[in-house]
Amino acid sequence: MLRTKIICTLGPATSKPDDIAAVVACGMDVARLNMAHGEEDDRARMVESVRAAARLERRPVALLADLGGPKIRVGRLTEPVPVSLGDEIVMAYGPRATGEAIPTTYERSAEDMRRGIRVAIDDGLIGINNRNLKTLRTDIETTRRLAPQVPGDRLTVGESGLSSPADLASMEAAGVTTFLIGEALMSQNDVKAATEALLRREAA
Repeated sequence: MLRTKIICTLGPATSKPDDIAAVVACGMDVARLNMAHGEEDDRARMVESVRAAARLERRPVALLADLGGPKIRVGRLTEPVPVSLGDEIVMAYGPRATGEAIPTTYERSAEDMRRGIRVAIDDGLIGINNRNLKTLRTDIETTRRLAPQVPGDRLTVGESGLSSPADLASMEAAGVTTFLIGEALMSQNDVKAATEALLRREAA
């Protein structure tokens, strides 16, 4: 009897009926839905697609609803809103941005906010992208230059252009100990071994 179960998280890349049917056909036993993201109608469609695929395969496929904790989220923005130190911003309850206000999903935000309290956006996480989005070139000096300006109570993440133990050592010297590494690892023949070597600070 097979005791190992394959749990797959359904998301944008696996949201269409044909994609879900393919994942089920490949052996998915449990479809995980992240209830903290996406729209209710989209999740309902994915649930029906899972059930339809399970009927086609003539075997049960469980549904796992992953409930996130309470979150106060920023609503949908029509375009990015740059915020600099000292700026005055307006936050208003509602699903979408209106005027210059940043929308929030918390109805009582105006009543509960008080002068002097700290409001952290994205859980206080600040990512520094080393990639110039105009030229697509990467330069890890971007993180080294900007990291000292990040308040000490924030988690700073160095992103893009990091591929070697020397790069990580350079980030750590700048006070950054959290990294987002994609292509440099995913392009390796053995991703697991490459990740372990990088964490051990061993040159590839």
